[in-house]
Amino acid sequence: MKVAKSLKNQRGVALIMAMAAMTVLLFLAMEVSYDTHVEFLLAHQQVERQKAFYAAQAGLELSLLRIFIYQQIIAQFGQQLGENKALLDPVWQLPFSWPPLLPDEMSGIDRDNIMAAVRESGMEAQYLATIEIESGKIDLSGLTRFSRENETLQEITRQQLRNIFESEMRHNSDFNQRYAGFDFERLINHITDWVNPGTESRNGGSKSQFYPEARSDFIPPGRPFKTMEELNMVADMDDELFALLRRRTTIYGSRGININYANQETLMALHPLISEEVAQAIINRRNSPDLGGPFVNFADFESFVSAEGVNLNWDSGPTLPLLFGAPLNFRITSTAQSANVVREIVAITYDMANMTEDLAANWTEEIEGVTPSPSAQGGGQPPSGGAQRQEAPYQAPKGRPRIVYWWER
Repeated sequence: MKVAKSLKNQRGVALIMAMAAMTVLLFLAMEVSYDTHVEFLLAHQQVERQKAFYAAQAGLELSLLRIFIYQQIIAQFGQQLGENKALLDPVWQLPFSWPPLLPDEMSGIDRDNIMAAVRESGMEAQYLATIEIESGKIDLSGLTRFSRENETLQEITRQQLRNIFESEMRHNSDFNQRYAGFDFERLINHITDWVNPGTESRNGGSKSQFYPEARSDFIPPGRPFKTMEELNMVADMDDELFALLRRRTTIYGSRGININYANQETLMALHPLISEEVAQAIINRRNSPDLGGPFVNFADFESFVSAEGVNLNWDSGPTLPLLFGAPLNFRITSTAQSANVVREIVAITYDMANMTEDLAANWTEEIEGVTPSPSAQGGGQPPSGGAQRQEAPYQAPKGRPRIVYWWER
């Protein structure tokens, strides 16, 4: 009896141990399954990130090719085309997407052929690549004063920044209400201090006193901006003001504004009399061959805005040079998606050779009190007191476009 009772007790213990072992094994199996699933998802996500990245890079490389082709065509046929050089803008200007967007009116045969090529490409991700012109914005590099001869350009650039804020105050009631008592001149002084050497601030005292939280003697650095994001570090700058300046200014410009590519906000900042309606009329004119197409020179531009009821009166003071020639610097934005992963690459190219020729032709003989006038590339009669800005012959760059800025996320 005692042996049988002992066996029953042991069977009970064995059952408990078996259940405990099963519980442990089940827990371990669930942990292993969960970890494996997580690792699979991470690996899958990484694969999708790589697919999206290389798709974005494909869009970027294709954009560089388009810019290269445009530069070669301009160099070879630009003089023959003369005032019609803008006919070549679609080479770089039109956005490109993959898979390509097919118009509704395309025939079924053409549509099937294109879709067959898409399937054969093996590209599982999709991307959209766009190209913009940087010389359609105000160049902040003009704030840096390297010599006495550069003082005029510095003051011109400061005035353009004033125009940006004044224009926004006139045309944006919400902005006007939020910044009614804001000292924009003080902010412009901070921006100027940031890019120029020395320790004394234009606002009085030491520059460093406006950066009490900066634990470095290199803030402000006293050298030109390296990235546009650096502008947001300037004293008194906030996110809204930074967003306002970011769309209208650049550090990769050409010391002038190309009227044929400037956005509406930049056009409005050029002169107090250029309203939203006039700026839109300028854009409509340059984008429509029926209305006249791109502006050829300053005389053409001045005649047009005068017909819109705007007297530019450039003789009232120094003005930022206006450009009308071929663009020299481009911003490429390539955005790609694979599954639910999005990658983006932004790159800026600079045509160093032609930029050097342009600067040599128009800025090396600048003297204090005299600055290249708005009668920019393309000729025309300059306002009195201004020097004629010449359009240097365009030279075909060698090799792929030079990238001076690269950002990815």
